[in-house]
Amino acid sequence: DFASEKFSRVGGETVVFGSAAARRCPDDWEYEKATEQLVKVCADHIAPYMRKYSLTCAIEPLRSAECNVISTAKRGFEICKLANVPEVRLLIDLFHFDTEKEARESILDYKGYLKHIHIASATNNRKYPKPDDGTDYQSFFDMLRKSDYNTARISLEGSYDDFSVDLKTALELLRTF
Repeated sequence: DFASEKFSRVGGETVVFGSAAARRCPDDWEYEKATEQLVKVCADHIAPYMRKYSLTCAIEPLRSAECNVISTAKRGFEICKLANVPEVRLLIDLFHFDTEKEARESILDYKGYLKHIHIASATNNRKYPKPDDGTDYQSFFDMLRKSDYNTARISLEGSYDDFSVDLKTALELLRTF
């Protein structure tokens, strides 16, 4: 409660639920039971705190090598829908999205549920975007726009070789979309 209140006071709007360890289903545990518990945590515990401070919790799907419960945007969307509260929404991280080979067109299914986007390339070792890194950024941004997502709300999330140079290159590239 204290952290949420402080986050809200400094202008924060979106809290990311991206911890793989916090969402990992033990091998000897029933997947359906883990899903039920996760939905209950989102609806009954996270949402009230978010509501109290006018925040939103964005569920970040992580690739299956990191998380066995929410490893696709489709699965994150299912959790959002099951929780059925406006304070729990979806984050798409392009690195995880492409690693799990999700179709760009699936973004249209999440209209109204997308809260935030992370950008890093799955084709260039999770680095900041570059014009020639093999990632199809255009189709990704096209689908975001078609889903009515505000593309001004995007974070770079990746590594770099030279921060100032790679940041400038990434921003110039992303602004073309």
